Amino acid sequence: MNDTVEYYHKLILEKFYYDFLSNQPYRITNEDIFRVFSNVKNVAYVEI
Repeated sequence: MNDTVEYYHKLILEKFYYDFLSNQPYRITNEDIFRVFSNVKNVAYVEI
């Protein structure tokens, strides 16, 4: 269980980091947050 939590934690942080770098002037918006968690939910659904 702990490995799974760490995996998703890392996945979320990586997605936020890449969104942060790709959005000038380096902001994370509500849309970015929604997209990250939607992507993580889709990954979790596929892996289960």
